[in-house]
Amino acid sequence: MADLQDTETPGRIDIIIFPNGGKEVIGRIASYPATPERAYIDKVQAFVAQHQGLSRPTKYTGRYSVKDGVCSMVWTDWAGEIERPAEEEAEIL
Repeated sequence: MADLQDTETPGRIDIIIFPNGGKEVIGRIASYPATPERAYIDKVQAFVAQHQGLSRPTKYTGRYSVKDGVCSMVWTDWAGEIERPAEEEAEIL
């Protein structure tokens, strides 16, 4: 994927992996510049595949970035709710 731009700020994707092996995206922050989902979705799917057989739903946070056209991703336990600016919360209500 040589057409990827190097990121200045990483992106974030929060997921829940369920005991039945399924997953749900519960939060996202786009990188800057934006990285297309196709660049990191395989990394998300591989992480989910490596975490099958959980005893309870478990939340994780993945942070992705691009350097020299290569996308990398680092996973941690869930980093908590994504904070939204006050004006953005007012629009949602």
